[in-house]
Amino acid sequence: MKLGSFLFVILAAGTALGQTARDYYNELNRINGLEGLSNEYVCFKDDATDDTFFTISKGNDIRRHLLLLNADTKKMKTSDINKFANTLVVTNYTKGVAGDLDLMDQDTDRTGVSTETFVDRGTLNEMAMVLRFTINWKTLRFKRSVTVAGKVADYAVYGKCEDRTVSH
Repeated sequence: MKLGSFLFVILAAGTALGQTARDYYNELNRINGLEGLSNEYVCFKDDATDDTFFTISKGNDIRRHLLLLNADTKKMKTSDINKFANTLVVTNYTKGVAGDLDLMDQDTDRTGVSTETFVDRGTLNEMAMVLRFTINWKTLRFKRSVTVAGKVADYAVYGKCEDRTVSH
């Protein structure tokens, strides 16, 4: 009987190892398990074998929605709601587990008619770091990149987002 249990564990582990970001997303979507505010779009890297995906929402859309909800209830301060203006709200998922909610600010210097860029600035080992997310809203193609100490790092990924508010 121990051998049968062992084989079951091995087979189950093998199945779990083969899951992709799309598999994890489908599982969460099926049970309405996506986190809070950032689920207007779901985004996948071009590498179909990757096990990470992320969801995004336009901060201005969230702001508009919260202002409508708050008009009657007055539970939130307008200044708290206005923090969403000109931002992108992002939640990363690794193997189906949500990370922290991240607010990225619009980079007005790098925003065009159909392409918009958002940044998150911080430090890494006392060096300035900029995470950059650029999306073409017409095609929903994106690029995520990292700049450390003023130099573009080797990390840049590309992919495509899908509008979750539209039935496919």
